[in-house]
Amino acid sequence: MYLSFTEKKAYQNALDFLIANEPEQRLDFRLPFDCYLALEEEARKRYGDEGYPRVEYSSKSSTVTIYTCQSSLHVKASQFLQRWIEEGVRRELVNHGRGELGERLRPIFDETRNAGDDESGELVKKPDGGLVYFRDFRSVTVVAIEVGVSEKYEKLVADVTLWMEEFHCRTGILFSLKETPRFRYPARQIMNAFSLAVDLEPFYDAIIEIGPNQPFGPYPYRGHNWFGSLDSAFIEILRRDPLTGIVNQSQRVDVIENGHMRLQGDNVDVGLTIEDLFPYGQEDIVGIQQEPIRLDANLLRGYLQEGVVDI
Repeated sequence: MYLSFTEKKAYQNALDFLIANEPEQRLDFRLPFDCYLALEEEARKRYGDEGYPRVEYSSKSSTVTIYTCQSSLHVKASQFLQRWIEEGVRRELVNHGRGELGERLRPIFDETRNAGDDESGELVKKPDGGLVYFRDFRSVTVVAIEVGVSEKYEKLVADVTLWMEEFHCRTGILFSLKETPRFRYPARQIMNAFSLAVDLEPFYDAIIEIGPNQPFGPYPYRGHNWFGSLDSAFIEILRRDPLTGIVNQSQRVDVIENGHMRLQGDNVDVGLTIEDLFPYGQEDIVGIQQEPIRLDANLLRGYLQEGVVDI
């Protein structure tokens, strides 16, 4: 493939970024579609089917976006949201005598969605989670989940909005988490330098002991902070108007503020409803559209604590 000098330089920077694969990083590169294909193939050769680094492409702006490997916190947050919407909607449907509808909703977190039939209309995007509605041999993406750990809020909103504008997804769920400072504990081989190789059990015991009082950090041991502290987290729900196509954001729901759990309880209404998880005009849910999909904040706390303490 022919590349200009600027494109060659951008491609090499993208390749270096892909190979380094430092956790929780994201960069955009102005590159043609052929470069996306080459980078996608390179990621597949080096990392197999791990899912990260993830390479995406938008022909609208000729942009290749690379997301590096996820932190444990990112993974746990994504897992919780997926579990919440799947189990929550099925529970509500059963409670209202319409449990069979739940079989039509399936997760999409293992799929890459493709918009456009050729290079000129190409858009390759993969969410952190979500739901697809199946009926009559057709599928409709109804919910997309995007999680960001210390990622710029504007970028996270743009990711969710892209799903709704380009893939006509009905609902987007955004979960923004901020670590202060951003770091992980040293790799296990580095731990030897701190004489921890023969002392791992006391290390684990110390971390576990700190947990109840400081679930989101900091986690000190022998004079070192081994994990970043989860300082803040919030959830937002975005909805696409079926008539205008305009994406509207709901009021954010604070989960963590200044390192403390703000959201409490095992049956919390955060604004998500049954209607949000089905295609527009779905007659099968008439009468129960506005029933809330309640969230277990106690369970969420456990997931996030596991994600912060990455051992």
